[in-house]
Amino acid sequence: MTSSYTRALQTAAILSREQDFPIRVETDLYQWVANKNYTYETDERA
Repeated sequence: MTSSYTRALQTAAILSREQDFPIRVETDLYQWVANKNYTYETDERA
């Protein structure tokens, strides 16, 4: 599974060719950005 970001797709394509497995694109995967303190917050609190 890979995100639809170009770089992720490029990397997945290389691995797919080398390891002979299909690529599945997940359009709901996004880059994660930590808060300024790099601490964990629950979804409810965020």
